[in-house]
Amino acid sequence: MQKKRIFLDFDGTIVNSRKAYCDVYSQLYSECEHYEHPSWRDVTEWDLSKMCPLSREDLFDHDLLFYYLEFMNGAKSKLEKLSTDFDIIICTIGTYDNISKKSQWIKNHLPYIKKTIFINHGRNHMDKSIIDMSGGIIIDDVSSNLHNSNAEIKICFGDEFEWNKDWLGKRCHSWCELSKELEKY
Repeated sequence: MQKKRIFLDFDGTIVNSRKAYCDVYSQLYSECEHYEHPSWRDVTEWDLSKMCPLSREDLFDHDLLFYYLEFMNGAKSKLEKLSTDFDIIICTIGTYDNISKKSQWIKNHLPYIKKTIFINHGRNHMDKSIIDMSGGIIIDDVSSNLHNSNAEIKICFGDEFEWNKDWLGKRCHSWCELSKELEKY
């Protein structure tokens, strides 16, 4: 019997990229005039431009981001268990630099995940609708990726933010909730 496929987002779902971004920003800019310590819990926009206004570079591409990157609470153990019952495919969007560093991070921290889809957004905004997810499950914290997917089952991960507040479907706030939800399939 073929395992059901899960298309799993990386940033904000498997790992806490917002926290890592704020940690990198603090390390790089804390000595600058007008620096204010950012709280990743108070982020209101995905690119963190209001929370981290002194940054002149995309910190999602910075080496330090991947040094500070941590799993979402419970993600590592739940993912390892889920990988025995599901065909897990990490599906993530980024720049070339970001994707190459994500690839290495995944290889080092999630060796049991053998499939990844990296979408380079480059100069054009792309979403995950270009991936055939028919018959599968998509888990993402960005509602546009859920709305545009052809997956059979769509689950929004995490709390409500500007980038997913319009999602009216299934939402799991934690890896514990998500794991219990996936037991149904």
